[in-house]
Amino acid sequence: MSIKKNIGFLIGGTALAQLFTFGISPILTRLYTPKSFGVLGIVLAASSIIAVFAHLRLNLAIAQSNNINEANIILKTSIFFSILLCFLSSIVLIVSNIIFDNSYTLIIVIFIFLISLANVLIDIFNYWQSYRNRHSLNARNSIFRSLLTGFTQIILGTITNFGLIFGVLIGGIGSLALFLKEYMSLDNKKGNSILSNKKISFVLKKYKDFPLYSMPQGFIASASLNSVPLMLGASFGIAVAGQYWLAYRILLAPIALIGGAYRQVLHPIFSNKKINIIEKKKICNTHTILLILFIIPMVIGGVFYLENIFVFLFGLEWGVAGLFAGWLVLCFSLDIIKVPMTCLALSNNLQKDLLISEIILGILRFLTILISLSYKDSVFSIKMFALVSMIFTILNIIYINFKIPSRRMKL
Repeated sequence: MSIKKNIGFLIGGTALAQLFTFGISPILTRLYTPKSFGVLGIVLAASSIIAVFAHLRLNLAIAQSNNINEANIILKTSIFFSILLCFLSSIVLIVSNIIFDNSYTLIIVIFIFLISLANVLIDIFNYWQSYRNRHSLNARNSIFRSLLTGFTQIILGTITNFGLIFGVLIGGIGSLALFLKEYMSLDNKKGNSILSNKKISFVLKKYKDFPLYSMPQGFIASASLNSVPLMLGASFGIAVAGQYWLAYRILLAPIALIGGAYRQVLHPIFSNKKINIIEKKKICNTHTILLILFIIPMVIGGVFYLENIFVFLFGLEWGVAGLFAGWLVLCFSLDIIKVPMTCLALSNNLQKDLLISEIILGILRFLTILISLSYKDSVFSIKMFALVSMIFTILNIIYINFKIPSRRMKL
């Protein structure tokens, strides 16, 4: 199947899922308070940070495996570390005492553990199905998860303040169940053996660059983004964290839609050794330009009109979320544009370069938020965060673009 058809499958399925998520947001903002969204934001922020490092980014190695049996070993190794690291990480999250009352601590940690485990396993199976060219299954699963999450959140809206979190958890469990059902059926037919220490050692040795470089890179990137609601909640209250999370939730839709589809399709293609670097670079540049042309109108419209759009759709109390979104669109749009270049860099063993750039960006983001919080203005803090992220990401895209051909010429 062609690149356009694969991306079309994933974007089409994810588009329906994200449109549904966006469509019910005005309902959810009237069922739940900014504080409820703040609690959801804290839980998902912590879950996202854990989910990035729990599988050691070995899910990315699935695309580079030589055959289906090796891909299956990588998948099982990823699952093993995911369960282990999610469990070990949950104890660290007692820091939620800083934000929540003591009576909420245990249930919040349980939510974080379960949601992070579901998310990381779903991420692994997404790459597994992409390796097998089962993009339609990923698309259908994305729609099912969104529908199950949304309807659960609406139903529980008048019952409990934790309805938003329960919805995310139930949606994740339902999606994971579908993946497991399909995988177990395939696994039984192939009669694959149980994972052993020898197989784990094989994966860690052959694909060591992913846990050594890609995992820290992803962790730093996730931590620099997801620490924002944590810091806003600690400095301005949980309701402000909720305002940020709604803005993040709405902007995340196109990022997940386009970025996720491109990663799942382009990474296996760029990892294909039969395609020469010139052709790969041509594909990368073509899709980067297309993304820029697609994103620019959204960014311009977002900067000038998102505040009014948020007030109109979600209510007057969500105006601050619109202000946040108007600035965040500047940096989040670049997270989409950089995807083709990042995929090409990963397939050309530039994990070290990506890690170094992510460390620098993470430090800049953290220092920017930390310093700007002293001005006691949450909108100013987000503004500075967005501008610093945007400028650095542009420079990094240019650097990686020139780094790839020079790196290949030396081989």
